Amino acid sequence: MSAHLPPSTSAVPGRSEVAPAALTVLLAALTLGAWGQLLFQAPEGLRIANRSGAVLSGVRVCLPDGRCLSRRVLWPHESWQVPLPDGVRHAEVSVPGHLHREPVALRASGVARLIVGSGQVDVTP
Repeated sequence: MSAHLPPSTSAVPGRSEVAPAALTVLLAALTLGAWGQLLFQAPEGLRIANRSGAVLSGVRVCLPDGRCLSRRVLWPHESWQVPLPDGVRHAEVSVPGHLHREPVALRASGVARLIVGSGQVDVTP
């Protein structure tokens, strides 16, 4: 005994394919936009980059309220993104052998970069 089902019909002819296609395009555009935001937006906070060619030990970022964040090891060509609390626009960075409590101010965009190079340190607010 075989049952034959009638072909599916839409209440409005020609509309059954339009809504899913438009929804698919909309979802694809939203997904691409979200990925673009994540990948290309500069994160807020302080970024410390090790371009010295040596392993940096004991990198430390101190906030104005006295709290400090530490990174035991920062490998060559590695960066450390330090998120700063809301409203904090200044920090002090210590890198043994390179810096002792170097003041760093964030730009209006909320970002600052400190690059430790071979024999030099560049701060880009």
